[in-house]
Amino acid sequence: MELSTYAGVDMHRDDADIVVLLVSSDPSLVATVSSMLNRAEYVISVIGVACEADAMAMMRQCQRTGGRRMPDLVLLSVEYPGQTKQRFFTAMQDEALLGQIPVCALATSLADQERRALYEAGANAIVERVDTLDGLSEALNTIVSFWFRLAKRAYIA
Repeated sequence: MELSTYAGVDMHRDDADIVVLLVSSDPSLVATVSSMLNRAEYVISVIGVACEADAMAMMRQCQRTGGRRMPDLVLLSVEYPGQTKQRFFTAMQDEALLGQIPVCALATSLADQERRALYEAGANAIVERVDTLDGLSEALNTIVSFWFRLAKRAYIA
């Protein structure tokens, strides 16, 4: 299966401290987030894919071949209200190894019931996207700081 990775946003690095899988159908968001993550204090390998099916295919390929390191974090864009991404979360949780990877939803403005539905589906965190580059940069720095400095996780071997 050919993955829908964005040109220039498969920044797989063997020397990476962190591998982030970014799932969004918005190429400009992928480019912006990737650029910002690559300015973080850690060496971050960013892999951008256009849809959840491609994200699952990439992670399953990592499991089978071991040719690429499994993501340490999935950033999942929720681009319009009502998207719970239920199938994606169910597929992640159905596979023990994938279920260990935290998923942070990047969402536009959500109603309380939509936020609740995302958490019930399996999101580990929901961060509402802001309209400014400075706000987005601050949110991404906070996400990276939380998951890789503050949170104590059992890492995938």
